[in-house]
Amino acid sequence: MKIKARTLIKGLTAVAALGVILCALQVWVAGYLFDIRLESLLTRVERRVPQLKLDYRAGESSFFSREGVFHWELTLPEGSLTGMEKLNGETAFKLRILPLNVHGAFEPVAGAGNMQELFARFKLTPITYTGAFEVRALPPGADVAVRTSSFHLPLSLGLCYMGESSVRASATSLTDMALNFSFAGFDCTGNTLYAGKPSFKARLEGLNLNLKPYIEERKPYLDAVELNFKSLEAEISTLFAIGFRPDEEVRDPTLREALSFKRVGTRLAFTDKDDRGRGLLKGDVTGDFAFAFPSVKEGAALPLYLFENLRLRGEVERINLIETLRRALSLKDSSDFPALMEGMSRPLKVSLGEFSFEHAGERLHLDAVSEVDLSHEGGLNDLKLELNFRAGRSIVEDGAEAFAYERELKRALENRILLEEGGELSSRIEVSGSAVHINGERIDNLQAGEDVVEIAP
Repeated sequence: MKIKARTLIKGLTAVAALGVILCALQVWVAGYLFDIRLESLLTRVERRVPQLKLDYRAGESSFFSREGVFHWELTLPEGSLTGMEKLNGETAFKLRILPLNVHGAFEPVAGAGNMQELFARFKLTPITYTGAFEVRALPPGADVAVRTSSFHLPLSLGLCYMGESSVRASATSLTDMALNFSFAGFDCTGNTLYAGKPSFKARLEGLNLNLKPYIEERKPYLDAVELNFKSLEAEISTLFAIGFRPDEEVRDPTLREALSFKRVGTRLAFTDKDDRGRGLLKGDVTGDFAFAFPSVKEGAALPLYLFENLRLRGEVERINLIETLRRALSLKDSSDFPALMEGMSRPLKVSLGEFSFEHAGERLHLDAVSEVDLSHEGGLNDLKLELNFRAGRSIVEDGAEAFAYERELKRALENRILLEEGGELSSRIEVSGSAVHINGERIDNLQAGEDVVEIAP
């Protein structure tokens, strides 16, 4: 038994020693690769960005670490708004090498370069940044994060306080990457008074932008985009907006307009891509929206018109979004239309899954599905549409009054274009080719130029 125990101990010791040797070898190899490859990496970056010059000055180093300073210089285009020929600075760099893990940090060298001169020219408070990164072998992956400080941004019409921001990128492979941008927000105020109040105010809080990029055949693509923010509120003097001076004689100098967005979330996703790059494009928007035009009249504040729990959800099937946008922007005449159509399926299916909101205890809901078949010349071969609408009566009446459509609303009710039930108005529209049905009844006498159609008995 003693012999077996000794043999086991010797075996474990040998394995442990081998592990230590392998870890030490991995650390040495990582440090060696950093030393011999850094110069070629900087040269490659300079080739990609000819206006940028990079230089590395090594500092203290050890078996497990590297320290140094990167000097950078960026040549600006002639006539640049900065009024400077070049921007330059230095970034301190620290690298820690561990078994199966390399991480480090970087930050600007205080007083180096001419960035302070640039800030002074634009009357900006100094902006600093800090960064960190990590590369892992198990599980494989990499992360990098950069954070910038807050600062004041002077404008010709006012002053903005810009909050902290950060960028974070992570990847486990070329097809599994994530990019995040976070911004604390801004607070801007106009420097001219109209009726005792600043010409404008705007405040954004808690913005986050998330991207899901990937690389395929050396080309970048996006799987999904998310944009969210806590709130965005803005108000402006009506006189300032239309170009009046605060001392000009007007009937009501107190007039102001206001907008408000809260709990806003947006998402755009592209999935199920085929071999032609066409896939399913999905979009989703949620939040609370309010406005008042005007928000102040004759010195008195007016209530904002609220759209609570607003939701917009839809999808397009199938489309090559990037190619279609590229070809649409270069479209010159009808001869280019066949190339544009190659990026879309036939028929093209467009769905409005939901458009809805709540107001004053009532709700509006709209959904629709359509299939559009276009010819290569851009003509309409066929159209299918199903649309459902339902809303509280007060919401519809308020909208009709705001746009002076009270007469048309009355006729729509009389002609069964809109049906009323339980305090709600609803309608269902179906289109198949040239046949149109509203609320199950075929339209036979659609009159050109009429605002409201009549259904034949």
